[in-house]
Amino acid sequence: MIADPVNYAPASTSCSSNHGSNPVASPGCNVASPTELYMVFITGTFKGCKKFYFEDINNFKTSFQPWLDQTFGNPNFDWNSMEFYHDLENRREALELVDEAADELEIWFIRKGSRKVVLQLRLKEKNEERL
Repeated sequence: MIADPVNYAPASTSCSSNHGSNPVASPGCNVASPTELYMVFITGTFKGCKKFYFEDINNFKTSFQPWLDQTFGNPNFDWNSMEFYHDLENRREALELVDEAADELEIWFIRKGSRKVVLQLRLKEKNEERL
């Protein structure tokens, strides 16, 4: 659990090594309580599972890209070759931009009344063209 929620900063954590401990500080906003946070649990990464915390959709839009750059710095995260995939309840969405991811998260949070979602990070298909 978070020992000091007043000084808590949204961050990434590894699902294996930091489970149950304070996340390490990264881009995002300080918040008064961990119960106010939203979380994206990212699977399918070569660096293990990652968690990204944020206050609201606007905070997601401004802090997700810097977090991606910091978290996936070698090799660099690249929207041209990577995408996030949301495959739940017959809603298979390939998310190729921060705004698309934000829209999908907002839909999920409204439909489920939840502040947590799982996205899979994957490489785009070589011959895939954006419509």
